Amino acid sequence: MNADLFYLILFMFSSYMIGSIQFGIIVSRILGKIDVREYGSGKTGTTNILRTLGVVPAILVIILDILKGAIPVVIANAFFDNELMTALGALCVIIGHCWPAFSSFKGGRGVASAFGVFIIFAPYVALIILFLGILIIIFTKYVSLASIITVFLSSVAIIFMVFLDYLSYEVLFFAVPTAILIEINHLDNMKRLIRGTESKFGQKVKIKKKND
Repeated sequence: MNADLFYLILFMFSSYMIGSIQFGIIVSRILGKIDVREYGSGKTGTTNILRTLGVVPAILVIILDILKGAIPVVIANAFFDNELMTALGALCVIIGHCWPAFSSFKGGRGVASAFGVFIIFAPYVALIILFLGILIIIFTKYVSLASIITVFLSSVAIIFMVFLDYLSYEVLFFAVPTAILIEINHLDNMKRLIRGTESKFGQKVKIKKKND
């Protein structure tokens, strides 16, 4: 095994392990004394934290999850001149977040961490799509719908930017698989949206603590 391949595998593995850190579980246990996976959607992301624990824990989780996606990309850009390594490492962060080794392979849907990567690759486009996502939430009250649409638009934007040579083609090794994985993670939400049974933004989940 040559050195480049070794570093690539090591970085991908390290990125997966970073992605496996579930801030939703950590925050829910520290601030709420619960395991958020036992409530609501069973996911560890911001939306389920918001429904179970409220605004402040949700803000904390989304910031940490965004940083979780961004930091490995920043490290790769700073220490390695290898765009493929950066893209594959970013993909492994998302895989780790969705199927974490530390949490029985039950994590979140990967939207916030993917945004953390996207904002490093294309900050202005990422902010525009974020604004669009906020508008969708305001007018429809569906966080899942905003996630489904903005993830799709983000992947299309990256493909378009690669086609125009604003981004290297290696970024596609992150963008395309990540979009597919996140959309697959939203299949249950899509079904509920079609049936009209999807939970709306602001709806609370009643939690029962162990001493209740």
